[in-house]
Amino acid sequence: MTAFERAINFTLKWEGYKSGEDSWDDPGGRTIFGLSSRSHRGIVDAIWDLPKDEAEEKAKEVYKEIYWDATGCDQLDEVLGIVVFDTAVNLGIQRALNILKMTQNWKDYIFFRINYYCGLKELFPKFGRGWVNRAVDLWNLLR
Repeated sequence: MTAFERAINFTLKWEGYKSGEDSWDDPGGRTIFGLSSRSHRGIVDAIWDLPKDEAEEKAKEVYKEIYWDATGCDQLDEVLGIVVFDTAVNLGIQRALNILKMTQNWKDYIFFRINYYCGLKELFPKFGRGWVNRAVDLWNLLR
């Protein structure tokens, strides 16, 4: 299994299949395999009505190009690449790269990520437990 395959399998486990049309408490809006309408409206619209397996394959292609390749994960140590990729999906590419500038150690990286979550005062009460559980699950996968 390639590093990207390990990363995407982990990420999709946490992102799920589809979520609500326009949930008032989720700023991403309609989401499929973690691709939100807010960030990827054209892609979401294009794959929303496809059969699940086909939509998942298209989503993986998007993740590879937009997140894995864009953050240079192939150039990183495999474990660090997986952490950077999942962070880019969860927090955005620029935040993922900013954390990478602060540390080259995957363990410290995950702690920086959790610290970032804790600073999201308005969103943390609703989503914090899931975010931290995801970070801990990532830690457990990679240790």
